[in-house]
Amino acid sequence: MKTITSLLCLMILASALKAQKLVNDSTLMINDSLQIQIYDQILVNVPHSFEFVSIEEHKRHNVSLSNLGKVGLAAGATIGLAGVTSENLGIVHGGIKVISGSTVLSGAGWTQEAINNMKVSKNAKHIIGKTLRIVSFEKKGSKRDGYAYEVITNVPGEKKRYKIDIAQALRLNEIIIL
Repeated sequence: MKTITSLLCLMILASALKAQKLVNDSTLMINDSLQIQIYDQILVNVPHSFEFVSIEEHKRHNVSLSNLGKVGLAAGATIGLAGVTSENLGIVHGGIKVISGSTVLSGAGWTQEAINNMKVSKNAKHIIGKTLRIVSFEKKGSKRDGYAYEVITNVPGEKKRYKIDIAQALRLNEIIIL
């Protein structure tokens, strides 16, 4: 039974990785239904857990055991949610658009006091409610395992950049594409 479950999880993860393609230098297509472009804006929602699973500070050549642990955590969360979420991001995106009005209003209405009272990390509190701008796409993976793209963003006017696993962030409702 464990073998079948493991194989199923690997198949779901592999299909999620291959469901992204770069249409051109400035447009990324996700699951043939959602297009995002450089300069599009993303609203950061509340994290899925204590820390954001799909959003982290972007640093070049940042390989460490800590980051490998984050990848494992992200993969585990994705696999765990695969059974309860839709595999069609078009449906997810449509649902997000329907509720985005109320979510955006509640996000925009968060006071600093309300954010400080949330039981999330200090790093998460720093970016909750901020609007990020997409600045580039970064390819990851291999020819054998398939490629996926991370979205590199920044807060306009700030130097710090964030990388986002876009498909996972949408599934976890950690972001809203504006």
